Amino acid sequence: MNANLIPKSELGKGSNIVLDVCDTEHDLYWKMAIEVLEVISENNKKGEPTLMVVPYGPIGPYARLVYLINKYRISLKNCTFINMDEYLTDDKKYIDMSHPLSFRGGMDRIFYSQIDDELNVLPENRYFPDPENPGKVMELIEKHGKLDMVFGGIGINGHYAFNE
Repeated sequence: MNANLIPKSELGKGSNIVLDVCDTEHDLYWKMAIEVLEVISENNKKGEPTLMVVPYGPIGPYARLVYLINKYRISLKNCTFINMDEYLTDDKKYIDMSHPLSFRGGMDRIFYSQIDDELNVLPENRYFPDPENPGKVMELIEKHGKLDMVFGGIGINGHYAFNE
């Protein structure tokens, strides 16, 4: 028996963090997409901008989010998405967007290029941490005065948001 396993009934006990367990990975993808859409829709109704920190992976929620945005015509024009990270070259520059590991290229391929133009996040509001301006993320958060949502992702080797 693995001593690291915690029974489902014990998860989240003693924590202020609300834990919602999904039955399947696909249920989680839909849940994430719906929750992102709900936050954006609510802010749109209030005429407020939306600021989110998002991972590149898992990529499953993005296809579902694209479907919901295009189907229900939810505008992302007043959204800013801050991606958590991007791979760099040895000289601390972004890897090329065409590189298969590029998160910038990946987000464009699976998300931004799939959203109807009239609904899409403005290019200047698609932010990735910049090694030449590491304080920019905090500037964006301070400018907005809040973060509406932050979610982490599972990486290619099973890590959680690069926290091995």
